[in-house]
Amino acid sequence: MSKRHRLDTLPILAFMIVIVFTVASCSRQELQRDAHSSQSVQAASERPSLPTMLELGSEGCIPCEKMKPVMAQLTEEHGELIHIEFHDVKKNQAIAKEYSIRLIPTQVFLKADGEEFFRHEGYFPKEEIEKVFRDMGVAL
Repeated sequence: MSKRHRLDTLPILAFMIVIVFTVASCSRQELQRDAHSSQSVQAASERPSLPTMLELGSEGCIPCEKMKPVMAQLTEEHGELIHIEFHDVKKNQAIAKEYSIRLIPTQVFLKADGEEFFRHEGYFPKEEIEKVFRDMGVAL
């Protein structure tokens, strides 16, 4: 094989290496995305069959932080009748995508069978949350 012929094959070889690394990187990202998605589905399957409020927010978000004591009070006062879950959408982007989150915090209210009943964006006072649960038929 001549020296010129070997030099002509270098760009082709470099191109093939770039393609292999690109495909490997995409596959790794898909696996990570699938893992997050399965965690979200797994969390939904482990959810008790109670009316549920999903609080979709993030650590450090001021309105999200203001919702923490509200969620704690609701759980303490009505924990046997309702279920409250917090999901950090920055750490679990799959759930943000699953619920089409545009703004945080977002509260998604699910009936006991998992069907979405209502959603709200922003800070949501305790009394208003209790009203939504009562509208769902929960005797608070």
